[in-house]
Amino acid sequence: MAVFTYVSALMADRIGRKRTYLTGYALLLVTVFPVFALVASGSVWMLFAGLVLFSVGLGLTYGPQTAWYSEIFPASVRFSGVAIPYALGAIIGGAFAPTIAQALVQEHGTLTAVGVYLTATFVLAVVATCLLRDRPGIDLGVGSQAEQEAGATVFAAPRDRSHAELV
Repeated sequence: MAVFTYVSALMADRIGRKRTYLTGYALLLVTVFPVFALVASGSVWMLFAGLVLFSVGLGLTYGPQTAWYSEIFPASVRFSGVAIPYALGAIIGGAFAPTIAQALVQEHGTLTAVGVYLTATFVLAVVATCLLRDRPGIDLGVGSQAEQEAGATVFAAPRDRSHAELV
């Protein structure tokens, strides 16, 4: 995962944070069921192969994370804007996921149900990713509050940089 986190950071600078994220989620969507088949095989080597396979997509979503999160929030609220949702996501996603997975396996008797659950979370992540704009090169300093506040989501009009520079 460390290798693909590094690779994705480079990718994000070349093709954009959003494209890198979407590539990672596409790989996760394609590999989720094969990974569970490898895990269920009972072989330690197949388990290892499944984890490596899954780590490629995960790594692609981790590399651009800090840069993109910094570009989403204005400097005046950046620390809280990044820290609070990240912590809540880690708690909600990380704390409850094993419990949900275990309940799904007990209810359905198969890992396929967990794969469906993960697929649903990946689809939700793709939707959330599509609602954000890539904003490479935005001035992240405290003096650029107006530029930082405009256009982080697809619902807000992007700030016209040429106009901002004239003002």
